[in-house]
Amino acid sequence: MVDEDTFDASLALVESEWNASSSAKLLEILPWILADSPRRLRIKNLLEKKHSIILAENPNELYEWLWSQPSADRGEMARFRVELYDFLSDRMANSSSLADYFRDDPPASIRLDEIRWGGVTRDGIPPIRQPRMRDAGHADFLADTDKVFGVRIGGESRAYPRRILGFHEMVSDVIAGNPVTGVYCPLCETMIVYKNRTANGTVHSFGTSGFLYRSNKLMYDAVTLSLWSTIDGEPVVGRLVHERIELERLPVVTTTWGEWRASNPDTQVLTLEGLPLNPQGRPLSEKYIEDEAYWQYLSSDRLMFPVSHRDTTLKNKDEVFVPRVAKPTRPIAISTAFLQNKPLFHVSEPGIDLVVLTTPVGANRAYDGTGLQLTVLVSPTSVRDAKGRTWVVSEETLRCETGEIRNRIPGHRAFWFAWHAAHPDSRLIR
Repeated sequence: MVDEDTFDASLALVESEWNASSSAKLLEILPWILADSPRRLRIKNLLEKKHSIILAENPNELYEWLWSQPSADRGEMARFRVELYDFLSDRMANSSSLADYFRDDPPASIRLDEIRWGGVTRDGIPPIRQPRMRDAGHADFLADTDKVFGVRIGGESRAYPRRILGFHEMVSDVIAGNPVTGVYCPLCETMIVYKNRTANGTVHSFGTSGFLYRSNKLMYDAVTLSLWSTIDGEPVVGRLVHERIELERLPVVTTTWGEWRASNPDTQVLTLEGLPLNPQGRPLSEKYIEDEAYWQYLSSDRLMFPVSHRDTTLKNKDEVFVPRVAKPTRPIAISTAFLQNKPLFHVSEPGIDLVVLTTPVGANRAYDGTGLQLTVLVSPTSVRDAKGRTWVVSEETLRCETGEIRNRIPGHRAFWFAWHAAHPDSRLIR
């Protein structure tokens, strides 16, 4: 990037003009310095000198230390990012687009020094914007045991294979006339489906920003280039931050292709046809095998990117099911291992009254449980209450034989570390 003399002179300048944002700036350039380069040691030594501490060698631990300190100045951090990524534009194609999110001192609801570059440029992980769907009978590339993310809206069903979204991470679709975006974050094991149309009638078009916040991918909208939290569906950096926008979530279930097809025989399924290519014009995978994209990451409990809030009650990648109830109710997360042993589970506390049903393959669905006393899960499609009445379970409702209806509650799965990092005030049920 620069020669040794220039690097040393720059580091000396940083030291002479040291301020509250200097530490964050130094760590911002670490991804661009080779792991075995002595430059990393010189940066570490300067941080130790300025803070009178001994720091770990592991860069991830350096970040965790940084986030325990007061936040870097937002405006100064934004300007530094613009300078850095504009400077890098001659080394990485399209890197200048990474600077665009931070131009003009954008407002932010999160710490800018907690935003990490994920190693790709804007849409470097190409979203699926023109999905080719087929009837269930034409999805012979899927095994019954393959995981899919299932959605049903207005009588129309979709299945999005995890083995495809592991490479593309985002799919835009129209279901029953509703433009939607499904965002899959393999690092967090979250698949959340949002309606693109907000309360004021605006339809947003989303893409992958190239940045992460607490290991969760940030998406951007094409018009304002605001950065959005994919776990909460709201803008966190950019022009839209102060508009109090929150996308409407739709119920989604993580299940197997065999189970989804059996309960939704009319489903459409995303196929391998016409998938977008990488920036070099090549397919992202030859076969799109399950877990191929992140097999090393998924095979251990280690994190690829550090987070500022950690909790050891569960292992990092133990999964939880998260019903998304209305704010300001305290969030809850329920261990999926717990739910596997309690396939009919009631949750009742201030602001929350719901029932979670879990199938033999571990698919979790939450429904409005107000006033209900369900006692026996007869089958994946039938449950009985304390009065002996039978309720039919569907993707959208619980329907009693008397005609009474309870609606599905949006919810999704997540790795525990990722959910707790986003919502450290959550109550964990395990």
